[in-house]
Amino acid sequence: MKRGKTYSVPLWRVSVADFIGAIRRGTRLSVEQESLRRIRSGFDSVKSSLLENKIIYGVNTGIGDLCDKIIPPASLRELQKNIIVSHACGFEPFVDERVSRGVLFLKINSLAKGFSGVSPELVKKLISIFNNGISGLLPARGSLGASGDLIPLAHLGLLLLGKGRAYRGGSVQSSSALLKRAGISPYEFGPKEALALINGTEVLTSSAAHSVNRAENLFETSITATAALYEIFGASRASLDSKLHAQKPHPGQERVATMLRSLLRESVLCEQAQKKIQDALRKSTVRYGMKSRKRARQSKSNLIRLQITRFFLAPERCRAEIFTHSASHSRWTRSRYRLRLSEKFRSGELSGS
Repeated sequence: MKRGKTYSVPLWRVSVADFIGAIRRGTRLSVEQESLRRIRSGFDSVKSSLLENKIIYGVNTGIGDLCDKIIPPASLRELQKNIIVSHACGFEPFVDERVSRGVLFLKINSLAKGFSGVSPELVKKLISIFNNGISGLLPARGSLGASGDLIPLAHLGLLLLGKGRAYRGGSVQSSSALLKRAGISPYEFGPKEALALINGTEVLTSSAAHSVNRAENLFETSITATAALYEIFGASRASLDSKLHAQKPHPGQERVATMLRSLLRESVLCEQAQKKIQDALRKSTVRYGMKSRKRARQSKSNLIRLQITRFFLAPERCRAEIFTHSASHSRWTRSRYRLRLSEKFRSGELSGS
């Protein structure tokens, strides 16, 4: 797997852009010694409390209706394993690999802050899994909201145990086989670690972050496609005048107009001299005759479809340069500005759920 940028965890404030950048294929995570010291301190606090015979829910007690049952020290590790196995009862549909990788990143980032009482070994194991491009096959349903994404995150626990199935490189395989191939041994949970793993909202957060990112990309895509159509048809930019849009109490409308003015600022295809201003569809209808109205619509539709298809499928080396139709309707010429759309489509940011 090609190596990308390395991020040091924890990141204390994570924007959507930070999140998307950190989970790209090939990116890697590392944890600094100071962070490991904090993690070790938190883990030692849990062990000290157990040595003092303090009662801690889910650590040395049962869970749910069994919260009054005290678990003997010799069975504490078995309790954590049982918490994972008993909660890993989800089924299809599963979140896609990008969301799952985001879940793994968010869980690592959370545990690396040192407030969860887990061992440094658990954090290192999760980082090894992440750096090898492996992520859990997590059911999309089974969250209890603020109580935690219990069932989906329990399936992440199965991956640590070498059980169940997982993603790697777009395919779903046996977790044990993937770990073995990567040289990673299954993990044995210590006191509190399974509880810390399944309590959290990383699945909800990853899904929401991807939705926001896709919405932002689709917004940029629609603006760029609109700019392309302005040039394709030699449309007038007068409709984008800032004074005109300032008359409406809609900040979003003004933002869109500003973005389009910026994209079309140096266009040589807009504002082309025309003998008369006329609706494009009416123009086509006249050209083909009244009896061929349907064929005229189809012709115009096919022209637009062809132009937009070429626009989206531009070679990668062009990095999504907008292709605009020349006045003669026989040649394609590159516009003066470069945009990122082809790159986004090829990387999959605008596809999938």
